[in-house]
Amino acid sequence: MANSLMVSVPTFDRSIKAACAEAIGNAIEHAEVNAPCELERVVHRYVSGYDVARARNEMARAALDEQVDLLWMVDSDVVVPPDALTLLLSAQLDVCMGFYVRGTDDGDLTSFVRPGTVGNDDCYRASELRELRDKGVHLVGAKRGGMGCALISTSVFRRLKRPWFVFRDYVDGSGLGEDYHFCAACAERGIKLCVDTRVGCGHIHDRILEA
Repeated sequence: MANSLMVSVPTFDRSIKAACAEAIGNAIEHAEVNAPCELERVVHRYVSGYDVARARNEMARAALDEQVDLLWMVDSDVVVPPDALTLLLSAQLDVCMGFYVRGTDDGDLTSFVRPGTVGNDDCYRASELRELRDKGVHLVGAKRGGMGCALISTSVFRRLKRPWFVFRDYVDGSGLGEDYHFCAACAERGIKLCVDTRVGCGHIHDRILEA
């Protein structure tokens, strides 16, 4: 079982919300006691000075250079629950994500797309994921998802072509985010994406939007 981990937060100007930093620390402390594997080595890399796609690529490269087993990406405006890392580790998956609401006018909508759908518009609602959790369904598949709280095996990066994260603008004004690009590349290689319904995160906008 994996026992080395890099925790990395992409930032442009080294600005990390205090609630985010505190939550990461609490989650690591919880995992050190309760995780199904002993975390023998935990490395921190807070990548700054790049756009988010470049920052995520730098995080992945650093994880490979450090020869860790897992990379835990947490966005600087995401607040993870205390048991987030413990639960993600327990899933023992190549890519396992916590969920959060987008922060749009619809405060229940996530960015995690249901599997088997056409396009990227049919997304889970946070209330739906919580209901599944309460029914004992802890892992659900996703076609695409945000990387705001994602535990990724570094073996995934070895299996995919670089760059792993690319933001694409199209002539019609639409775009494809770097996280969806990564998810699409995983799908092409048969790498399963899952959301852990137990890991509902806060998303900081003008206030913390709880999932």
